[in-house]
Amino acid sequence: MTDEAIGVSAEGRALLIELARESGPGLCVLLDDSGCCGPGNVFVQSESPQPSYRFYASVAGIPVYADPAFVRDARPSEVRLDVRSAPRDDSASLESRHGVRLVVAFVPRRRAPSEPVGA
Repeated sequence: MTDEAIGVSAEGRALLIELARESGPGLCVLLDDSGCCGPGNVFVQSESPQPSYRFYASVAGIPVYADPAFVRDARPSEVRLDVRSAPRDDSASLESRHGVRLVVAFVPRRRAPSEPVGA
């Protein structure tokens, strides 16, 4: 992608670092535009992503991959990862065992005055 940074809350960064300690090498974050993975479409796993996913950014040395639609629709600087409580989440995403889920918050894009809305 680019060298733009993805935003992440302090709690989200700490959670990802803890998951990396627990899971060992290979931990990655997937951002999906399909609605498959609950709120925010974030999935944390310790396996390589499908080949269709593209490297998007990294957080604390942990790679973040995104599906092509997500890459097309949001720049890394427009994305922020945060943590939400999810005590009864049945997701296979690794953070759910801690009773939380990572979620995506979109930072509004700053448009130039001459740029049309929706561009």
